[in-house]
Amino acid sequence: MHIKVYPNPASDNIIIDYNFSGEILFYDVYGRTNVFNIEGLSGQKIIDIREWNEGLYYYTIIVNNNSIVRNKVLIIR
Repeated sequence: MHIKVYPNPASDNIIIDYNFSGEILFYDVYGRTNVFNIEGLSGQKIIDIREWNEGLYYYTIIVNNNSIVRNKVLIIR
């Protein structure tokens, strides 16, 4: 499985390069969650984050109902 989440820190968009199907959950320090589906065997997903609050967000990638990757990304303005 290949995944790349960038840029980090980010200000306008988060780009996800992937080669799996699943979903990615972004959540802030208050537990608010944004869920995005990742479909197809490979590709790139661009997430517009301009309306997200600045700060630290954690993300979890779920494939076949299993958590595969956990990490964080910083949103700056």
